[in-house]
Amino acid sequence: MKRVLLVHPSLNPPGGGRAVGAWTLQALRDTYRVDVLTWEPVNLAAINRQYGTGLRASDFRFHGVSPALRRLLPAGTFDLWKRNHLLRIAQQRHAQYDVFICTQNEADFGCRAIQYIHFPLFHDPRINPRVSRPFEAVPTSWYHRSPGFMRWYFRACGMGSWFSLARMRANLTLANSNWTARLIAQTHGIEATTLYPPVHSEFPAVPWNEREHGFVCVGRIAEEKRLPMIISILAAVRQRGHDIRLHITGAGNDREHCRVVRRLQQEQASWVSLDVDLPHAALMQLVSRYQYGIHGRAPEHFGIAVGEMVNAGCIVFVPNHGGQVEIVGNRAELTYDTVAEAVEKIDAVLRAPDRQTELRRCLASRRAQFSTDEFLRRMRATVDQFSG
Repeated sequence: MKRVLLVHPSLNPPGGGRAVGAWTLQALRDTYRVDVLTWEPVNLAAINRQYGTGLRASDFRFHGVSPALRRLLPAGTFDLWKRNHLLRIAQQRHAQYDVFICTQNEADFGCRAIQYIHFPLFHDPRINPRVSRPFEAVPTSWYHRSPGFMRWYFRACGMGSWFSLARMRANLTLANSNWTARLIAQTHGIEATTLYPPVHSEFPAVPWNEREHGFVCVGRIAEEKRLPMIISILAAVRQRGHDIRLHITGAGNDREHCRVVRRLQQEQASWVSLDVDLPHAALMQLVSRYQYGIHGRAPEHFGIAVGEMVNAGCIVFVPNHGGQVEIVGNRAELTYDTVAEAVEKIDAVLRAPDRQTELRRCLASRRAQFSTDEFLRRMRATVDQFSG
């Protein structure tokens, strides 16, 4: 068996990028000897429970950093430095592996490798003056808001010194959406192949007329998901005479924002429900009970949660930006730019049973593209072809 080293700072939930790393392990475990290099120890029980994988400790060998270093840089701090530290460790083990894979954005292993890009690191005006767009991530601390600090931080992480852009551009590049692939081309001038992330497709088959006439919202309970806006949208839809409910569910690692959302939910408790950190099986049951789904982040680089709602048979409304638009087939009836537009479009669909039937048929035809089986098949084929 050929040997593969997979690098990802953490595979532990939550996060769609981490799901890609976990399912990549599952794709390769039977035909390759796989080692995993991460910052945090792998919590297989949590990974399998959250992502639906079936990983076993015997499927791979784990390599990590020292406990002292983990304590010095706890979770959620200096993530880019951590990732690049792992890449430098991997460079020192160049002769031990046949294939190197990074499932978290641009990578330099010192040799040609496979990199899966969720969003190009260098497409950020704080560190790349050629990029003119406003930065889209939610700044969580003062150093994220400081261009001067971020430029220094990139240099301190090795970008531009041991990290070679030329070697990175020579990698086989995968992207999580066509939208991200276009950003990669704009940023680096290289072509990326779209490999949609693994989305669960084995949801309970609940007939439409047996589902609750309401909305489910799936995803991390985090500021960038704009959950207060979603509540506002559906409150306005209710004012138009639609007796709908909203069920919010997601991972609650952002405790402060969880408190904000919980307070809003309690103020609207007659029609808004909130469940945090549901096990995967319970989540699948919940999503399948609703007719509609809604998502708030703009842009969403792909949106595994959107794919899950579509695969569960929901009609899903999403912001008109990012890879999530591809999931709903670029249907104008299902995308919005403003709160007012979202209210108008949701109202129009709720009043038109014939349109609902047509949208359900359209979304059902797209599910095969967004499945764990398709991801496993294509990731195995990609690594097989790369390794020769």
